[in-house]
Amino acid sequence: MAYSDDLRHPKWQQKRLQILERDSWRCTGCHANDRFLHVHHRRYIPGRKPWEYADDDLTSLCDECHKLIHKVIDGYKAKSFDEKETLLRRILGDTSNIDKRGSFAFIQDPKNSKGCICFHIPSGFWHCFKLSVAEATTMYDEKPSARDELLSLILKRGP
Repeated sequence: MAYSDDLRHPKWQQKRLQILERDSWRCTGCHANDRFLHVHHRRYIPGRKPWEYADDDLTSLCDECHKLIHKVIDGYKAKSFDEKETLLRRILGDTSNIDKRGSFAFIQDPKNSKGCICFHIPSGFWHCFKLSVAEATTMYDEKPSARDELLSLILKRGP
């Protein structure tokens, strides 16, 4: 079944309505409540149907915000690894303590003094954990072969 067919599937239509209701029929970007809304997937997992995502992976966006977020995402994807790393450092500031290990950057979480952010530079995906940067980088040193494997290691040890 083609992706466009999946978006017409009753399971997706039900999930879409559930997310729009959760978001109070407002764009989570600009908060407009008088525009056509899309339900945006924050990430894509190969082989997964649109309705098989967790609610946290979905958000309501108006057409303008949806186009803008895809422009940003597509622009990020087109950058080289070095350009992505430079952009990350520019966003975080030159004084930010970034512990870079291969394609991962581990950063102290500013909202959780005992936690860290694990940022996968090639994909732009990031996750917050209740582990220190030192604990998370120790897991990287176990030589995971992929981003998902590293995240799995961290999740097994973190609360």
